[in-house]
Amino acid sequence: ALTEATAVYVCNRAAGEVLRGKGFTGTVKVLPLGVDVERFAPRPENGAPAGDRELLVGYVGRLTPEKGVDVLMRAASGQSGWRLRIVGDGPARAELRRLAGELGLGAQAEFTPALPHEELPGMYRELDALAVPSRPTPRWQEQFCRVAVEAMASGVPVVASASGSLPEVVADAGVLVPAGDPAALEAALRELAGHPERRRALGALGRTRAARYSWSSVAEAHLALY
Repeated sequence: ALTEATAVYVCNRAAGEVLRGKGFTGTVKVLPLGVDVERFAPRPENGAPAGDRELLVGYVGRLTPEKGVDVLMRAASGQSGWRLRIVGDGPARAELRRLAGELGLGAQAEFTPALPHEELPGMYRELDALAVPSRPTPRWQEQFCRVAVEAMASGVPVVASASGSLPEVVADAGVLVPAGDPAALEAALRELAGHPERRRALGALGRTRAARYSWSSVAEAHLALY
């Protein structure tokens, strides 16, 4: 297939490098996945003012070891003014609940089953930040991460691991931290907790960046490639 193809599109640079390593000599174009960004919007200006309540940090996705939810929980341990909303299901759910007890998070860690897609916009609007603490393994790394784009489109600042495609997706519209490092994640979230204006600035940057992942923008990029 690679011998016959004139061009290939991938959703991150690393995937393109894999194809080059397999001997592909044609055009390799990085094109993002499409996200229905128009469905997501920030909470109203008259919503709960940033800084007037505890920090609500969300996670949305599969509950598996490589997603690093345990890293987020360790980062939040001991932070009495923070709450975690962990949305999703997966094989690590029971272990994460056990870890929440060990860390003394108690009611600070709220576990919510995976939500229907139509309920996600309202959920994002309740968050002060979204954490994407993915950590690469020898056989896996984050390939795109739609939830980061959905949060950015909602005006929610994103704190993500600097691994896989996350630096490409989030770039300077969020905060990147080393993967698997609870202390670094804690420091990044603490900065957001103490600086509401920083949260608002990142939210605005995220809204602007999310527009490049709209279906219309992605379709135009595909048309140009063809």
